[in-house]
Amino acid sequence: MADYLIRSGAPSDAPFIFSTWLRGYRRSSFARPIPSSVYFSIHHQVIERIFARPSVQVHVACDPTDSDQIFGYIVSEGTQVIHWVYTKMMYRGRGLARALLFEAGVDPAHCTFTHLSEMGPELQARYPHSVYNPYLL
Repeated sequence: MADYLIRSGAPSDAPFIFSTWLRGYRRSSFARPIPSSVYFSIHHQVIERIFARPSVQVHVACDPTDSDQIFGYIVSEGTQVIHWVYTKMMYRGRGLARALLFEAGVDPAHCTFTHLSEMGPELQARYPHSVYNPYLL
């Protein structure tokens, strides 16, 4: 049996996705200086607007025996835009993010990403032809 299953996102995944995305991006150099009351309220709205787009897709990596047990996810738009990729700490380094990118059809070497996380500089060095464009929000 595989270590994980990748499925399409479901409405029941939204609380987990919002929580991890907001907390993860909070540590970015962009969001750190913003007061928490402003950041969490306004960036929640930003994510809502992203999810409202018909071209946005969500893929979730989960336990193959319990699809509600999420290991990670990707929020992408088409095959060229990555909004957010998340993997739980204990599942990092196992190729999960790479599998999510593959499932979404996104080539990280030639894509645009809208959020520069704290891992952003490392990923930019690994994929120098990718483009950071926060204006696609």
